[in-house]
Order: sequence, then C-alpha cells, then structure tokens
Amino acid sequence: MRIERVNVIGSGNVGKQLAQQIAVHRNVVSIYSRGFEKARSLSKLIDATPVSRAEGLKEDVDLNIVCVSDDSIKEVIQKLPKHIPIVHTSGSVDISIFEGFEHFGILYPLQTFSADRAVEMDHVPFLIEANSEEFQQALVYFAQDCFSELVELCDSEKRKLIHIAAVITANFSNQLVKQAKDILDKESISYKILEPLMYEIVKKAFDLGPEEAQTGPAQRGDKEIIQNHLNMLEGNEMKEVYRILSKLINPEVVD
Repeated sequence: MRIERVNVIGSGNVGKQLAQQIAVHRNVVSIYSRGFEKARSLSKLIDATPVSRAEGLKEDVDLNIVCVSDDSIKEVIQKLPKHIPIVHTSGSVDISIFEGFEHFGILYPLQTFSADRAVEMDHVPFLIEANSEEFQQALVYFAQDCFSELVELCDSEKRKLIHIAAVITANFSNQLVKQAKDILDKESISYKILEPLMYEIVKKAFDLGPEEAQTGPAQRGDKEIIQNHLNMLEGNEMKEVYRILSKLINPEVVD
C-alpha cells in the first residue's frame, strides 16, 4: 500500500499547511471545506479541485485526510466512503471514531498552526496510529516523505496525554503572555521587552529540564515579594492564577 493521491477535508490552519506540504511530494486531488471560498483559494495554490460538499470529493484516491475541528470530525466522516483509507489530524479524538471503515488511523502533527505563518514541517513530530500494520507502515512512509523524519507510533491514550501536555505548554503559556501584555499595556509598556526572557526560559526548560530551569520568587521562597505582587493584582483575574502557579512551584510560599 502506497499513498500517492490524497483528498484534504478542511482548509483551516492545519488543513491549509498540510495540503500545501503534501502537494510538494504527492497529488492533492480535491479539497472540501464548509467555506467553499477557502477551499477554492487553497485549491488554486496547489492545483487541486475544490468541492462544496463532502460527497463531491474524488474517490480515485489513496487517502482522505480529515483536518477539521474535533467536534466536527464525526459529522464529516459519516459522509465519506468507508472503503477509502482515512485519517484525522486531531490530538484528542480516539481512533475508534472510525468504526466501520476498512483502513483508518491518526496522523497528528504535534505543533501549533496559524494562518499565513509557515511552519518548518521537518521539525514537527508526527504521531501515527492505524488499525493494521500494513496501513500503519503506509502512513509512516507517507509522513516521512511529505513532512518530517520525526515520526512516532502512538496509541490513542498516549496521544491524548501528549495533547493535554501540549495544551498546557503551548496554549496556556501563550495566554499567560497575553495576560502579561494586558498588564503592561495599561502603562504603555511594550510587551516585546519580555521576548528575550521568554526565549531563554523555553531554551533552559529543554536544555536543563524544567525543574532545574525554574527561578523566581516562588522558587526562592520569597513570600514578601509574592504578597506584594498579589496586592498589585487585586481586582485582576490573574491574581488567583498567580497564587495557584506560585503554590505549584513551592507549596510553602502561599497560604
């Protein structure tokens, strides 16, 4: 089994970048998106056929790749033929959602994707799961050829744990940067002043390990500074977040 011809279902942040990368190495035959204009725009970039209905996707393909929101996967796949091999790209939806399909699996890129910001795919880990050894091997070859050598086999339960860790690492830390920006904006201070600090702590966390990389008032046990900060955050929703995170770092610094 070799994957040469592919349909892409979904033209959002993930679908767009995967489709463009696949098109460099394989043939993206047709693209479906609920927003037809988005599908048509993407199709022009990679010489694929846009379709306005899932039932209109070409059937002479080796794989359907479903790149839609987690809540939409079940609805979308119910419209797709069971004999065509299929994968989704979600980190949290179980492989059992494909019950009734002949060949099915997961192709999960462990990365954050944003519109119009290109990602270097060769640095992205791809986690793969499949219902058969044959299809699993086909997905491994496909991912390595089209995306990255960083391909790992991972069952649904482990993938869900990795997804939780990814949300904490990426989405929550980004939101904390947003909260910090809001605090600085009130005094017309550019949050860009935090950029070198952010780069260094990320590098240290993975060079030294997060335990060794931790610094700051909670790690030092400096209760006075922490209390001053909590007083300054009075009336701000970040006050309780600051308290909880400080306690996680050092349970003895916050009552």
